[in-house]
Amino acid sequence: MTRKVFNQATQNWDTFPDIPREALTLEQQMREKRTEMRPVSPLQGILTLGETEWGKVLAYRETATWSEKVVIDNAADWVRTSQNIAFFGHLLDYTDEQMDAMFLEAAQVEA
Repeated sequence: MTRKVFNQATQNWDTFPDIPREALTLEQQMREKRTEMRPVSPLQGILTLGETEWGKVLAYRETATWSEKVVIDNAADWVRTSQNIAFFGHLLDYTDEQMDAMFLEAAQVEA
């Protein structure tokens, strides 16, 4: 048996084997959990990051390539599994766990 989970980043359905969650490795569990995280708005993400962390992104923007500026300025939604968000995480030197926590916190922001 398998189960399907909609992947917001790819806009496709991902198929997972229907095995007990506890039988999955921790990395498999986290990858599945990230796929299930709902997108957050840039406003929710920026408010969650705060002035100092978002300031690092804006400071980087001054030296960024044109395509990186487009990513920083125009992301309609922040999707946890997207390459754009991975870029932000790398830029801020965040671990996967820190990015997960930021997304969970941002999802609670009502803006």
